[in-house]
Amino acid sequence: MRIHVLLFSFILIILSTGCSLFHSSSLEGSSFEIPQGYIETNEKKETLHTGGFHIERKVGLSTEVTTTDAASPNQIAETISPILVGSGDIIEITTDIKDSTLIAYLWNEDERDQEIILKNNQMKAPVEKGQYVYEILSRWGNNEVSYTFLLEVK
Repeated sequence: MRIHVLLFSFILIILSTGCSLFHSSSLEGSSFEIPQGYIETNEKKETLHTGGFHIERKVGLSTEVTTTDAASPNQIAETISPILVGSGDIIEITTDIKDSTLIAYLWNEDERDQEIILKNNQMKAPVEKGQYVYEILSRWGNNEVSYTFLLEVK
């Protein structure tokens, strides 16, 4: 009888642990927050627009994974106001995650056109007048968040 109770308890533990691995939760109503990204130029700080992300976090003994897909940076840029900068202005990029690695991409009409080299999380605005769509990838551990901003060089 004692073996049956132990076996039954063991099975319950396995089932409850296994089910929690497949538990999915909504972002709404939870304490989950997506880290924000920012750019600062000419002493003005702007919040970047969040795109897709993949974030893992420990919840008890399990890991909760939240992954989303989003519109492309070009599609996001169609819905946001441009950030006005001067030709060659210095732009600093930061996020709420201090130890993240930042990668910047300039987009053309269809896709990522080129990677922009960041030095100390800073880049220079283009010299030529016009509008430019940028994507910033923030990576730390197994996590990644994409941010978009639209620059207009005056």
